[in-house]
Parts: sequence; structure tokens; C-alpha cells
Amino acid sequence: MSRRRTKQQIEADNALIAKIELALDTNPRAVSRAIKLLNDNQTAEEQACENTLHNNGIGFTSADAKFGSYLARYVNNNNVLSGKFLDAGRRMAKKYVRTQLFTIAKQKRDLT
Repeated sequence: MSRRRTKQQIEADNALIAKIELALDTNPRAVSRAIKLLNDNQTAEEQACENTLHNNGIGFTSADAKFGSYLARYVNNNNVLSGKFLDAGRRMAKKYVRTQLFTIAKQKRDLT
């Protein structure tokens, strides 16, 4: 049995999505954090080979795995993306706003 969302829940979810999109558009640290979160969702095996091995709906898609892993390695060394890498990371992260990044942010919101 599926539970219907209320109008308030839908509005809250849409506001959260807008907040994530705004952060990605305006804050390089938010883009770097998003890349790190997506990489953290990869399995250990996927992180090691910098590829997507499991079609589990988390982490990078196969199209983004190689470059996303490259960006994540840079970010994991306490760096913030800039220039063309920031632009590419932003485009990549925006693909995941309504899925993984929303789910992570919603879980964080629901814990507070």
C-alpha cells in the first residue's frame, strides 16, 4: 500500500530540491561535497576500479564513474573544485539532485 504525500510534504520536498540546486549553482564547496557524497555511495569495489559494476541506483552512473571518481580523488585530498572542473562537477552533480542528493538531504533533514 503506497502512502500519499500531503501538499505540505510535496512543497517541503520541492523547497529542498530548490535549496540543493541553489547551493550547487552558487557554492563550489557544495559541488565538491556532492561529488564526494556520490563517490561515497559507490561500493568499495567500484571505488577501487573507478567504474560502475552494480546497477543499484546509488553512486555514479556508468557514464559518470570514471570522471566522477577522478573528481572525487581530488576533492578527497581536501581540495575544492574550480574552473572547468567545477563546471563539469556541477553539471554532473545536477543530474543527481532529484534522486540521490535529495534522498541524502531529506534523511539529514528528517534526523533534525
